[in-house]
Amino acid sequence: MVKKITPKLIVEYSSVYDRRIHAWQGAEFKPCFKKVIPYNARLQKKWDRIGDNVFKTMSKVSGLEWQKPIINCWVVQKSIPFSMPLTIPMRPNLYNLFEVIIHELVHNIIVQNSARIKKEPLKRYEKFSRLTRNHILVHAILHETLLELYDEKQTKIFIQDYDRLSGDYRKAWDVVEKEGAKNIIAECIKK
Repeated sequence: MVKKITPKLIVEYSSVYDRRIHAWQGAEFKPCFKKVIPYNARLQKKWDRIGDNVFKTMSKVSGLEWQKPIINCWVVQKSIPFSMPLTIPMRPNLYNLFEVIIHELVHNIIVQNSARIKKEPLKRYEKFSRLTRNHILVHAILHETLLELYDEKQTKIFIQDYDRLSGDYRKAWDVVEKEGAKNIIAECIKK
């Protein structure tokens, strides 16, 4: 029997990477080691308290197994969050940042198990943008993970935060709410 992996999230900073992210966005870069190093230490300490539970919960609700023992989380001064490489912007509220990290980790677990993801069920959503289609399964897994980690009230608050983002994210949440997160997961993931 293969031992299940519970990854370790390592919070990282690279001024070279941060500079490249700023250049990509056309933003001016100012080095900020004095700010980012203590921020990362605080983020790592708080994440370490919940990280194992997040990884195990996500695996349990999705039925997917983690394939990589380490996931680097690159912190930059300013950026949109994205999943690969896992990159997050500095934010004053670490609590809300955890939901962002969890969202990006859902993308990671899906990619790590891409052979088990069925594409056919999502074809019925071809009228939606690619961004919406890509987030239907992500949001289904995210919904179930957040429910397990927090509660229904807090999960609804996290979901409402998506209203300020692109309508594509909201449309994915609407599909999840209409069809049910557990139904989408069961339909889209091979046993």
